[in-house]
Amino acid sequence: MSYAQPNPYAAPQYPQQYPHPQLGYAIDARMDGDALRTANGTQLPDVCLKCGVRHDLERRHQKFAFVPVWARFFGPLFQVIFMKRSEFYLPICRSCHSNWKKWNLIAGVTWLPFLLFMFLGIAIGDEIGAALSGLGLLGCFAALIVTLILRVKHIVVAKKIDGTHSWLTKIHPAALQAIVGY
Repeated sequence: MSYAQPNPYAAPQYPQQYPHPQLGYAIDARMDGDALRTANGTQLPDVCLKCGVRHDLERRHQKFAFVPVWARFFGPLFQVIFMKRSEFYLPICRSCHSNWKKWNLIAGVTWLPFLLFMFLGIAIGDEIGAALSGLGLLGCFAALIVTLILRVKHIVVAKKIDGTHSWLTKIHPAALQAIVGY
């Protein structure tokens, strides 16, 4: 029985994992287009993912959820069935963390003007009140869309999640350099 020696010139059959210089153990992370592909729950090195600084850091417990686009066309039941989840403890500096929390708060309170316009519309009554309620609803949708677009600049986004890995975007180049080495 003879065992063939592996060809040293052949492409690797699996990704090689080298110990990370800061952590002392291997990180399963690589670039995949504009996203950082990493194993779910990976402990990332101590560098802010949003601005790249290495001081004044804290770990943000962040849960991500991803629903494939095609599943959204079949209603909430399919969305729940095909939703993938992951969670990380992301290294974020204090100023970026406060920006993240601020934009989450702003996105959460954009529905308050709708309530104000709705109660004013009910109090006024007739056609003017109905128009005021409709205007409040349209304004709420517009404010929510604008807020969510602006919020994406201040958070880390999961572009895709499968059973073992997450594709994270909106990460600073210095943080990518520290994580994957380029």
